[in-house]
Amino acid sequence: MFSLGLSLTALPLRRRKALSGWTPEELFTGGATGYWAGGYDPAGARIFQDHLGATPAVSGQTVGLCLDVSAGTTAGTELSPNPWYDVSGAGNAMIATAPETGFYLLRGDYISGGSGNARLTVVAPSFGGTFLTTVGQVTQNIVQANSGTLIRINSTASASLRVGVSLRRQPGHHALQPTAANRPRLQQSGSQWYLLNDGNDSLPVTLPGGTYGLALADRLAGISVTTISNPANVLQSTQQLDILLRATPFTPGETAKITSYWTARYS
Repeated sequence: MFSLGLSLTALPLRRRKALSGWTPEELFTGGATGYWAGGYDPAGARIFQDHLGATPAVSGQTVGLCLDVSAGTTAGTELSPNPWYDVSGAGNAMIATAPETGFYLLRGDYISGGSGNARLTVVAPSFGGTFLTTVGQVTQNIVQANSGTLIRINSTASASLRVGVSLRRQPGHHALQPTAANRPRLQQSGSQWYLLNDGNDSLPVTLPGGTYGLALADRLAGISVTTISNPANVLQSTQQLDILLRATPFTPGETAKITSYWTARYS
């Protein structure tokens, strides 16, 4: 459940000029906890049709995963101790143990080999992966893993095959919706990309509890800044252009900067 605080008057997306060089990244300097969508233009490669990050979003299709860019967009250091593994027969080959609970960028590449299949899997939360069946095939997913969870290759190969593996921590508190019927739809109007919420949609996110600053840019309702308690959903309007959540409320000065930035970007 959400508790909205006193809201500032929603401002239409017009008139104000952007502050030169300022972006919402500055709201999270020093590692402040929160979430920033960064807009929904699919060219940014941050939104996906499925909640596992396998299929990039396109106009008119539903959205199951929106990455958080508040902590940056660069994946962490390589965690797989080997760039590739030779596997054969049915069974599992260990890749790594998740060092902390969170999201990981998991990539598999069928390099060479004989007959059979292989897939990259996560024990908990359970992720079964997609089978690599032909040489040259690549899979890439954003996966959740609990601290200490095994990440491994599951093989049904009858002859030795070589699988390239990359495992990197994906920083941030990413929003995903496993239930297809509750996913918003990506839409475009001119230069504006937005998420259309039919009233039953949501994009769940896991954040520490507390009172957060909430800033919204909506295609119809304009820009609003308020507070919210214990946020668990980053889909907060009907035609959402962008959203910011931060574990401390936004100051009047920050509110002015957010408004200026979004007005220039989305008007």
